[in-house]
Amino acid sequence: MSLAGVRCGLLVAAPELIEFAEVVLPPYTFPTPSIELVQQALSKDSLRVSEERVSVLKRERERLAAALRDVPQIVQVYPSDANFILVKARDGQAFRETARRAGILVRTFDDPLLKDCVRITVGRPADNDQLLQAVAGAELRSHA
Repeated sequence: MSLAGVRCGLLVAAPELIEFAEVVLPPYTFPTPSIELVQQALSKDSLRVSEERVSVLKRERERLAAALRDVPQIVQVYPSDANFILVKARDGQAFRETARRAGILVRTFDDPLLKDCVRITVGRPADNDQLLQAVAGAELRSHA
C-alpha cells in the first residue's frame, strides 16, 4: 500500500489487552492526515493500482532472477517472495561497483555470513534492464 511511513496498524487481542492499551495510549494516537491517507489507500481505485503494481513486481522479480542465473558473475540466486533478490556473486564489491557505474544502487554486506552477497531491489522493467545490461557489459569487458 506504500504506507510504511504512516505507521498505521491495528490491534487484535483479548478484550482485557485492548482495555489496557486504551489506558496507556494517548487519546489521539493517530493523526487525522494519516487516517485520511489510509482511507485513500484502501479505496477501490487505490487497491486496484496496488494489485497491478504487485503483479508487475512479481513478473519482474521472476524475470530478473532468471536473467541473473545466466550471468557468469553470479554464483547463486536465492528464492524470494519480497521486492528484492539476494544473489551471491563471485565478487560482491565488483558487482556493486558495476551497478553503481550504471547508476544503479545495490546493497552489499559486511557480515561474513553474507560475503559477496548482493541485495538487488526489483525495479521497473527499464531499471532492471539497465542493471542486466551493465552486468553483461562488465562480463564482456572482463573477457576482452
